[in-house]
Amino acid sequence: MDKKYFLTGVCLFFLCISSPLSRGATLPYRQQINLIDSMTGYAVSPDNMVIKDTTRGLIIYQEGGEQGKKESTKGTIPVSLTYGSYDYVFEAAGYHSMAANFTVNNKSPRIINVYLDPLETPTELNPEFIASLHRPDATVIIGFVVDDNTGMPIADVQIGENGGNSCPKTNDSGFFILNIPFPPHGEGIPVAEISFQKEGYRTELRKYVELMPDTDWIYRVHLKRGKGKKVIDERAYRRRDIKEGFKEDGYMQDENEAPQNTEGDTQQKTFRETQETPLITIPHTIRVGKNCSNSTSCSSVAVYSLDTYVKYVLPAEWYSCWGALANGMNSLKAGAVAIRSYGVYYVRNPIDVYHYDICDKTSCQVVGNVQSTVANNAVDQTSGYVLANDSNTVIKSEYAAENNNRGCGDCYTGTCIYDPVCCGATNNGHGRGLCQYGSIRWATDTFITTKAPCTSGAFLGYGNKDWMAILKHYYQDYQLVQGTALQTGDRVIAITKLNIREQPCVTCTVQCTALSGNTGMVIDGPEQGDNFSWWHINWDDGTGNCTNGTAGWSVENFLAKAEETTPNCEARKITAFPGRLILKKREGREVVVTITGTDACPVEGETVQATMGKSGKNYVKVLPKSNQTGSNGQAIFTVNAKNRTGRTKITFKAGDLKKTLSVKVKK
Repeated sequence: MDKKYFLTGVCLFFLCISSPLSRGATLPYRQQINLIDSMTGYAVSPDNMVIKDTTRGLIIYQEGGEQGKKESTKGTIPVSLTYGSYDYVFEAAGYHSMAANFTVNNKSPRIINVYLDPLETPTELNPEFIASLHRPDATVIIGFVVDDNTGMPIADVQIGENGGNSCPKTNDSGFFILNIPFPPHGEGIPVAEISFQKEGYRTELRKYVELMPDTDWIYRVHLKRGKGKKVIDERAYRRRDIKEGFKEDGYMQDENEAPQNTEGDTQQKTFRETQETPLITIPHTIRVGKNCSNSTSCSSVAVYSLDTYVKYVLPAEWYSCWGALANGMNSLKAGAVAIRSYGVYYVRNPIDVYHYDICDKTSCQVVGNVQSTVANNAVDQTSGYVLANDSNTVIKSEYAAENNNRGCGDCYTGTCIYDPVCCGATNNGHGRGLCQYGSIRWATDTFITTKAPCTSGAFLGYGNKDWMAILKHYYQDYQLVQGTALQTGDRVIAITKLNIREQPCVTCTVQCTALSGNTGMVIDGPEQGDNFSWWHINWDDGTGNCTNGTAGWSVENFLAKAEETTPNCEARKITAFPGRLILKKREGREVVVTITGTDACPVEGETVQATMGKSGKNYVKVLPKSNQTGSNGQAIFTVNAKNRTGRTKITFKAGDLKKTLSVKVKK
C-alpha cells in the first residue's frame, strides 16, 4: 500500500500548541498500545511502528529501536511519553496500515486499542459461508476466543447456551460455531445466555443475547486468566428502545457540541457551479472513546477504519433481522449511510480534540461488541456514501427509533416531514432526522412494529423505497454523495474561501487566498498542525488573489475531490510501497507501484511488469505478472510468500523506469 495512501483522509492529526498541554512537562506518561486484528481479535505484531513528536518534528519511537525491544507481549507496546502531540503510524504484514494522532497530557487515556483490517477476510468469516449457516428457526453465533493477555487463540473453550454443557468447543484457531434455536416468534425478541468456559480462565457469561431468524452474531471474545465469572449484559450494546435506564435522546445535546473548525471561511455558502463535479473527502480512520462515564470522560480509546466502525454501530442501532425481510436490506443500507455521516461529522468536529472524536455511549452512537453478516454487507455495499449539505460539508445525520407525532401531528416526523408509513405509531426518541422503524416500513411496504420487529406486518400499499429514496425522504435538505479519501495526485476544489499558507499551521504566513471553486493538485501530505490535517497543493493559475498560482498548505476540511481530468503527463518516476517486504511463510501483502510525471501528476494506462530471478520463485510469487496503472497512477501487485525462508528481489519495470524491491521470507 502506498505510504501516502495509508495516511490519506486521516483527519485525526492534531498539533496542540496551547493549553491544556503543560509546557515543559518532563515526567513520562505511560501508555499501552494494543494492535488487534479487527476480524479475529488476535494480537498483531507490527513490522513498523513510528511515534513522531509533531511539535519538534522528531521520531521518538520506532519499532526495532531501543524502546521497541521492550515489547512485553505480542501486539502490546508500552510507551512512555512526555506531554505533547504525537503522530502514531502502524504497519503489519497482511494488514492495511493505520495512522492516528493523540495529545499526551494529564487527561490522556492510558490504553489505545488499534484495530487493523486484514487484507484478506479469514475463511471462517467469509460472508457466503456464514450465510449458508443461516436458519429460519435459529440464530447463528460464531466467532473467535483469544487470551486477553497474549492475544493468541484459545482452543477447547466450552461454549454453553443457557447453562448447557453439550455445545461445541473452539478449535485450534479459537473459532466456534453455535446454532441457538428459539421458540415460535411472539412479542418482542427472545434472548439467550451464552457462556465461555475453560479451566484456568475466568468464565464469561453473555446475558440477553438477541435471537433473530436468518441472522448471525460475530463475536471476538477475550478471556482473562484466573477464577470467577465475568457477566456482560448485552442490552448495554443494543438499541435504546430495548434498554431500561438509558436516556432516550441518543445524540449530542447543543450544550455539548464541539466548536466548529474556523480555518476556512465560517460562513455557509451554496457550492458554486463549476465544470468539475466536487467529490466529498472522508477520513480513513476514527478515534472512539471507550469505557466512558459520559461523552467527555473516557478511560481508553479505540482506533478503527471508518467502515469497521460502522460495522460495529449498525447492528447495535438497527435490527439485523430486517436484512432477512423482503427488501429489508434497504433499511440497513440507509442506516449505514446515516451512521457513517454522523461519525465523519465528529471526526471533523471532535468531542475531545486531543484524545478522541466520538464516544461509544448513547450520547453519541452505540458501538456494539458484535457484528453481523447482513449489517456488514450493508456497510460494504454503501462504502463511502455520506450525506452532505450544499456547501459539501458532511452533516450530523441524526436518527431516532420512532419519529411520528413528535410535535408536528400524527403521520409527520418531528421535522414535519409527511410520513404516512408511521401513522398511529407512538414516538420514541428525539424525533429528528431518519425514523428507523419508518425506514424498514418504507423498504418492505409493511407496518413492522416494536412488538414483532423481525416479522413483516400489514401491507401498507405505498410501494417499496430503496435505500437512496429512504435517505432522500428523511434528509430532504441534503444530498447523497460518495466520498473518497485524498491522496497525492488528486485534483481538489475549494468548497469555501480558504487560506493558502507557507507551512501547515494556522499561525504560519498566508501566501494568498483561494476562493470557492478554485482548483489544484495535491502534491504532498497530509501533515498535522493546530488540530487540522493539511495538504500541500499546487493551485492552478487564477486562484483567488494568487498572482501566478502557487503551492501551499490548506486544511482538508474545506477541500473536495474534483473530477479527474486527463493531463498530458509523461512518465518520469516510479516508486513502490512498501520499499522493503518482510513476510512470514505463506503470508501475502500488496505492493503499490506508482508512476508519476512532472509535478507529481499520476500517469494512467502505463504497463508495469514484475520480474525476478529463477531462485526468487522458490520464495515468493507475484500476481499479476503485469498490470496497468489506474487514474491515480497506481498498479497493485500481491506478493505471496511460499513455504521457504530466504531473500530475493522483485523488479518492477515501466518503459525505461525500474524499481527494485527487496523481499525477506522468515519463519
